[in-house]
Amino acid sequence: MIRKRNKFEIYGDVLEVTLQGVRKTRLMYRANLSYQLLLKYVDEMKWLNLIKDSDGLIVATEEGKRALDLIRKHREVHRAVREMEKSIIEQMYGRPSKRELTQS
Repeated sequence: MIRKRNKFEIYGDVLEVTLQGVRKTRLMYRANLSYQLLLKYVDEMKWLNLIKDSDGLIVATEEGKRALDLIRKHREVHRAVREMEKSIIEQMYGRPSKRELTQS
């Protein structure tokens, strides 16, 4: 089962793609967004000054780059916590949990 991304995961995906500047269509495909969601997030992220239009391209602003660094750190911490949870469950029960088996 595929889980849905939360808002900050989508922000991170959009910011990753816009570091070098990209057109909307390419952004839509690389960030894996529908056109309607793309428009929603582009408007929201422009309002937050995370991205901007520059010569027909959407580009991450300096503030967007700082936000991306924080999102990357959050992803690393989150991944480490999941690994610790997995290790604890394996130590307690001697095997992976059902949840771990379905997420792999």
